[in-house]
Amino acid sequence: EEQGLLPLKQYIPLDVEQKDFDTALQSEWFMPDEYKAIDIKVWLLEKLQKELQSDSLATAQYSKEWSRVDEEYAEYITDFMNYEKKKVDLKGKLISELKEVMSIRKTYMLFRYEDDFRREMMEMLRKSREQKKE
Repeated sequence: EEQGLLPLKQYIPLDVEQKDFDTALQSEWFMPDEYKAIDIKVWLLEKLQKELQSDSLATAQYSKEWSRVDEEYAEYITDFMNYEKKKVDLKGKLISELKEVMSIRKTYMLFRYEDDFRREMMEMLRKSREQKKE
C-alpha cells in the first residue's frame, strides 16, 4: 500500500523449489534486437574462415573444425530444447498451482499457449535437423 499497490488478498504457497522458480524467471531476460538477428552458425563459419585464412566459405565448411562446431551446435540445440521443455513443465506446474485463483478459461488459455509454444519449438528443431541432413 505504501507504493500504491493493492494489498495481497490471499497467499497461496507454491510447490516449487526456489532454485527452479528463479531459473524459470531468469530465462525471461531481455535480449537486444541486434543479438536476435545474428545467425550464429553463419557468424561462426565466417570466423572460422578468417582463422583458416581462406577465401572460400566452402573450405571452412568442410574442415574438421567446422565438423566439430556442427556437432556442438546440434548438442546445443538439443540442450536448449530440453531446457525449454523443463521451463514449460515448470510453468505448467505453476499454472496448476494458480488454478485455484484463476478461472478455468484463463487456465486453459495458458496451457494452450504453452502447448503451442512447445509444438513450434519442436517443429523448428525438426526442420533444422532435416536441413542438416540434406
